[in-house]
Amino acid sequence: MFGEINILETEKEKFAATKKAELKREREASIIKNLPSAEHVWDFHRNRMSGEELSALKARHEETMKLWRWIDAVLGGKDISSTDRATWEAGIAVVEAHVRANGLCNPEILMAGKYWKWDTFGNVRQRKDPTSIFATTGFFIALPERRVLQLREFAENAKE
Repeated sequence: MFGEINILETEKEKFAATKKAELKREREASIIKNLPSAEHVWDFHRNRMSGEELSALKARHEETMKLWRWIDAVLGGKDISSTDRATWEAGIAVVEAHVRANGLCNPEILMAGKYWKWDTFGNVRQRKDPTSIFATTGFFIALPERRVLQLREFAENAKE
């Protein structure tokens, strides 16, 4: 009999915790839908992160942006000999390793307008893929798919 009571109490606690988390998500979704810009959405999510988590994302963002700038330089025909990836072959190897480790991002979500007002944005917030992380925090932890495809095309054409 006492075992049954303990099981019931545990089930009640689980239900209460689930309900509390659900209510929190609903409150946050309501706040987010009323934010005026993507920058406000990003600030909302960044302000809820621990300092350690925020620092880690910033570091990954900086690493990604450095590679993105290198890709832009290569595709723009700029001199890359003074960079830490002095040849495009060496740089492409670094880019491909980054893609294998981090995946690709689709920042085109910004072109959809106020995407955070979509009913499905709650699902986006729950995911942890690069596009979702960008949509919620504004941080790039992976390179944009379109830019990587352009770099690959450049490399193929350079071989010919």
